Amino acid sequence: MRFAKTTRLLCMCLFLCGMASKSFAQSVTFNDSVAVITSKDHPEQVIQNINFSQIHFAKATDNRVNFGLVGSEYNYILLKVNTNQANENLYLSIDNTSLDTLSVYRIDNNNKGSLAYRAGTLVPFDLKNKYVWHTMPLVVNNMLSFYLMAMKASQKNINVRYEILDREHLQQKYLSHDRFIFFYIGVVCLIIIIILLALFLFKKLVFAAYLGYIVCAFTWIISHYGYLFPYVYPRMPVINEIVKPVSSLSAGFFLLMVMNLVFSQQLQSHKTHQRLIRTMLNVLPFLVAGMFLLLIPGLHYIIKNILLVVWHTALILSLFIVALTPVSFIKSGATAKIISPAMFVICTMTIIQLLVNSGLINNFFIEEHGITMGSLLENIIIAFGLFYNLLQERKQREMQVLALELAQADTLKKLITVQDNERKRIAGDLHDNIGPLLAALKINFTRIINSKEGQNGLVEKTEDIIDNYILEIRDI
Repeated sequence: MRFAKTTRLLCMCLFLCGMASKSFAQSVTFNDSVAVITSKDHPEQVIQNINFSQIHFAKATDNRVNFGLVGSEYNYILLKVNTNQANENLYLSIDNTSLDTLSVYRIDNNNKGSLAYRAGTLVPFDLKNKYVWHTMPLVVNNMLSFYLMAMKASQKNINVRYEILDREHLQQKYLSHDRFIFFYIGVVCLIIIIILLALFLFKKLVFAAYLGYIVCAFTWIISHYGYLFPYVYPRMPVINEIVKPVSSLSAGFFLLMVMNLVFSQQLQSHKTHQRLIRTMLNVLPFLVAGMFLLLIPGLHYIIKNILLVVWHTALILSLFIVALTPVSFIKSGATAKIISPAMFVICTMTIIQLLVNSGLINNFFIEEHGITMGSLLENIIIAFGLFYNLLQERKQREMQVLALELAQADTLKKLITVQDNERKRIAGDLHDNIGPLLAALKINFTRIINSKEGQNGLVEKTEDIIDNYILEIRDI
């Protein structure tokens, strides 16, 4: 008994010591707050004009600052941070990888700023960077530290979320993020292999169109996470200007082609819907080609704005037509009923993504991975719908072949019946008509030979019988 009590007491002490050590390890707390600075000046001028006594700092909700849709100007966030215990192993992490440029300046007490970090989609990628998203070492102690984040994202929505993490937690977060991306890549590659096999085996154009859609959507999502440009164009970041417009519009083109091929029979009775799809299929390639104008150095901002508006308008219209197609034909068969939920998923996730970008929904997982999960689920559902449609087509073709074989068998049976009836009719005609004529002809020849009466009369009668016989043969 004493041994059992001693053991329980020792375990409890170890548990309390572990909790205490954990609490002690997590005793480092941060006091961070931000202020949004509205200015059209360059970062160096903004730093010189900062008056900390007149700036109101506030705790950002979920460490998030949403500027909404912006122009080509700089947008500034001033970060104030300190901690109760100095730690040289801290990092500032900013999750928005779609920024054109991001410059972070450390500001000292004399209002002098030193550039601590610079990156973005229009900045050459540093191949030595361990992380795809924006991370930089952070010097924090019990004294207040100030960092100015200067951001540009021309004609885009800037919704920034920052975190202050130590190296271990940053590494854990990045690994979990990588696992999710690699899971997505693995599933998409598996779907691509299956579609390639189906294209090779069945030679169906719809599988080629769907393969094009998957590749374009995959490119858009990977570029959204920032995983594309570090490896494809680290020294030519301007290409990042066209990746999302070209890949998204191309994805819309291929998905419209899939809908046009899957529901070709139903569209024949809906001419307006069919013309709408064909019009978009003719227009989208020209819009994709027009997006390459964004590569022109010094392109006027008005032309750039027009191209971006055209991009979003065409993308929304394509998405609307794609979602409307299976819903319009949902009563036509099971294929439309299968594909319709896929359209519902992607439309719902797109709406949620817009709400997140506008700041109405603050959820890191949905913002970061929502559109990816929606795209993955949509790809799986549409792939299942295409294979089901292929199975239905093959089943329908087999039924048509079976019906044709039954019709041929019925026709053959009728033909045999007609032939038998015709044989019976011919046999009856030969027996009933030609038989007596031949018998009379034989009798007359016998009479011609043996009879004493004039042979001329018998010869004439015999000729008449022969004539009738010839006519009867012709009739038969």
